Amino acid sequence: MSAHKCPVEADERLLADADPERIFIDALSGFPYLMTPAQVASFTQTTPAGVRKLLAGGELQGSRMGARWVIPKVCLLRYLNGNRQ
Repeated sequence: MSAHKCPVEADERLLADADPERIFIDALSGFPYLMTPAQVASFTQTTPAGVRKLLAGGELQGSRMGARWVIPKVCLLRYLNGNRQ
Protein backbone atom coordinates (compact mmCIF):
# COMPACT_ATOMS: atom_id res chain seq x y z
CA MET A 1 0.00 0.00 0.00
CA SER A 2 1.34 3.40 -0.98
CA ALA A 3 1.96 6.09 1.62
CA HIS A 4 1.20 8.78 -0.97
CA LYS A 5 -2.07 10.65 -0.83
CA CYS A 6 -4.07 10.65 -4.02
CA PRO A 7 -5.33 14.11 -4.89
CA VAL A 8 -8.83 14.42 -6.28
CA GLU A 9 -7.73 17.16 -8.67
CA ALA A 10 -5.49 16.45 -11.65
CA ASP A 11 -1.83 17.43 -11.28
CA GLU A 12 0.25 16.83 -14.40
CA ARG A 13 3.51 16.65 -12.44
CA LEU A 14 2.15 13.95 -10.13
CA LEU A 15 0.80 12.02 -13.12
CA ALA A 16 4.21 12.14 -14.80
CA ASP A 17 5.95 11.10 -11.57
CA ALA A 18 3.55 8.17 -11.16
CA ASP A 19 4.34 6.85 -14.66
CA PRO A 20 7.84 8.09 -15.53
CA GLU A 21 8.23 5.71 -18.46
CA ARG A 22 4.77 6.70 -19.79
CA ILE A 23 3.75 3.07 -20.04
CA PHE A 24 0.12 3.63 -19.06
CA ILE A 25 -0.56 7.37 -19.07
CA ASP A 26 -1.13 7.70 -22.82
CA ALA A 27 -3.50 4.73 -22.85
CA LEU A 28 -5.47 6.35 -20.01
CA SER A 29 -5.87 9.68 -21.82
CA GLY A 30 -9.46 8.87 -22.85
CA PHE A 31 -10.53 8.30 -19.26
CA PRO A 32 -11.53 11.03 -16.80
CA TYR A 33 -9.14 11.91 -13.98
CA LEU A 34 -11.56 10.54 -11.37
CA MET A 35 -12.37 7.03 -12.52
CA THR A 36 -15.09 4.67 -11.35
CA PRO A 37 -14.40 1.04 -10.47
CA ALA A 38 -16.09 0.10 -13.77
CA GLN A 39 -13.71 2.34 -15.74
CA VAL A 40 -10.66 0.97 -13.92
CA ALA A 41 -11.95 -2.56 -14.54
CA SER A 42 -12.36 -1.80 -18.24
CA PHE A 43 -8.79 -0.53 -18.48
CA THR A 44 -7.26 -3.35 -16.44
CA GLN A 45 -9.49 -6.07 -17.93
CA THR A 46 -10.80 -7.10 -14.53
CA THR A 47 -14.20 -6.67 -12.90
CA PRO A 48 -15.66 -3.76 -10.94
CA ALA A 49 -16.02 -6.13 -7.96
CA GLY A 50 -12.32 -6.99 -8.22
CA VAL A 51 -11.42 -3.30 -8.27
CA ARG A 52 -13.59 -2.66 -5.21
CA LYS A 53 -11.82 -5.55 -3.46
CA LEU A 54 -8.44 -3.89 -4.17
CA LEU A 55 -9.81 -0.61 -2.82
CA ALA A 56 -11.24 -2.21 0.33
CA GLY A 57 -7.96 -4.04 0.96
CA GLY A 58 -5.90 -0.88 0.51
CA GLU A 59 -3.91 -2.24 -2.45
CA LEU A 60 -5.41 0.43 -4.71
CA GLN A 61 -6.08 3.86 -3.27
CA GLY A 62 -9.26 5.77 -3.94
CA SER A 63 -11.76 8.03 -2.28
CA ARG A 64 -15.34 7.56 -1.24
CA MET A 65 -17.84 10.05 -2.59
CA GLY A 66 -20.96 9.09 -0.73
CA ALA A 67 -21.50 5.39 -1.29
CA ARG A 68 -19.36 5.32 -4.44
CA TRP A 69 -15.65 4.88 -4.97
CA VAL A 70 -13.62 7.12 -7.25
CA ILE A 71 -10.05 6.37 -8.19
CA PRO A 72 -7.83 9.31 -9.12
CA LYS A 73 -5.80 8.46 -12.20
CA VAL A 74 -2.56 9.10 -10.27
CA CYS A 75 -3.56 6.36 -7.79
CA LEU A 76 -4.19 3.91 -10.60
CA LEU A 77 -0.83 4.77 -12.19
CA ARG A 78 0.97 4.23 -8.88
CA TYR A 79 -0.78 0.88 -8.45
CA LEU A 80 -0.02 -0.27 -12.01
CA ASN A 81 3.63 0.78 -11.87
CA GLY A 82 4.05 -0.67 -8.38
CA ASN A 83 2.86 -4.04 -9.64
CA ARG A 84 5.37 -4.00 -12.52
CA GLN A 85 8.37 -4.09 -10.17
